[in-house]
Amino acid sequence: MTDGAALVAMHGRCSPATRYSRWLAPSAIFPQRYLQSLLAGGNEHFAVIAVLDSRPGDVVGFASAALVSDGFRELGFLVEDRYQTRGIGSMMLESLIDLCGHHEGLCVSALADNYWLLGKLAKFGTVVSGMDHGIIHARVVRQPRELTSNVERVNCCAL
Repeated sequence: MTDGAALVAMHGRCSPATRYSRWLAPSAIFPQRYLQSLLAGGNEHFAVIAVLDSRPGDVVGFASAALVSDGFRELGFLVEDRYQTRGIGSMMLESLIDLCGHHEGLCVSALADNYWLLGKLAKFGTVVSGMDHGIIHARVVRQPRELTSNVERVNCCAL
């Protein structure tokens, strides 16, 4: 299975609520322009994927960083429903941050229910956030950090 097909298959296994949380809109299909940008392999938009040792052919999550204005990277995450709350998103975040330049700021938009993401982002720098119509918009000014991870049996690799 190609990377694109694996991402589309994983997206299809996610519930409508999980997809809504990722795209901030209802989306039954993986947005094609986004997928093409991910698979292009350039520095402007890159991603890491999560694959379990027990299911090496199946992607169970992805995290991406797209270069936006002012030297910031917009982060996005999607973890298949049955693998959420196992630390996979945190591990992908760590791996993704390792790929970003140390000088690049981070930004993210998320549903208000995902306020916990602000705490995860705080370990990478100073978080400035606001809310608009139930959507959190946050920017992270980067600072040096130490690498830590306690998630086992999950592999993250650059897409």
